[in-house]
Amino acid sequence: MNTEVLAAGAVVWRRTAMGEVEVALIHRPKYDDWSFPKGKLKPGESLAAAAVREVHEETTIAIRLGVPLPPVSYPLSNGTRKVVHYWAGLPVSTSSFVASEEVDRREFVPLGHARRRLTHAHDAALLDAFSPLVTTPLVVLRHAKASARVEWPGADVDRPLSPVGEEQALRLVELFASYGISRVVSSDALRCLETVRPYASSLGLSIETEPAFSEDASLAVTRERASILLDSVRPTLVCSHRPVLPTLFETLGIEPVALPPASLVVIHRAGRTNVATELHEA
Repeated sequence: MNTEVLAAGAVVWRRTAMGEVEVALIHRPKYDDWSFPKGKLKPGESLAAAAVREVHEETTIAIRLGVPLPPVSYPLSNGTRKVVHYWAGLPVSTSSFVASEEVDRREFVPLGHARRRLTHAHDAALLDAFSPLVTTPLVVLRHAKASARVEWPGADVDRPLSPVGEEQALRLVELFASYGISRVVSSDALRCLETVRPYASSLGLSIETEPAFSEDASLAVTRERASILLDSVRPTLVCSHRPVLPTLFETLGIEPVALPPASLVVIHRAGRTNVATELHEA
């Protein structure tokens, strides 16, 4: 029996015209409580995608994810434990709220008053880790699973994804969307381009082909081009190869991570400062 129920949500925040920070809270009539929006994962759904979907379903606010917050865990009446993964959530658009059976009220509450309004101690504790900081995500991705080198008769740069890799590329689309990625940079190898193409196509984004992130590029060229990413002001995705990743991570100022195919690291940046990192494995 699975003793853990996974869920995801966000502390959605905004600044008023006067600069005051407000966070979005919801009221659930079934429990008569005030809490942060959250909900259980659908089969095969990533935590990040679930957080964005649940926030929109419960509040009608479309968000992109910011810095991750500590997960919250508490027991359920059936003996299992619920583990909720949270992020700071930055509103992208807000529609008029429509009450439902699950959520009948949505309010933006001043940050200083939110703790008193929240019903549960574990929700209030999230505010200790929350900081109203606008960050920009930089995603470093290893391409999805490619066809085997020994079975590919052509040039390595033209080696495509395997059927498994094609499926992985499709599954990454919702994950990239969760962070509001609006710029896509890729090695010129076909397997990298095929990994990011489903996401780019879904939003009509062009793919910036960058030979400096290919396997045969010199370390100096890779470092030079990667350093330019430090000044990117747009949520950016970079797709490259296993041998290139250590150089990318070093240049971007984070500890190297051994990524399996279709796995990635999200670097949350405030200006040139790395605020937090997340690992998402395929």
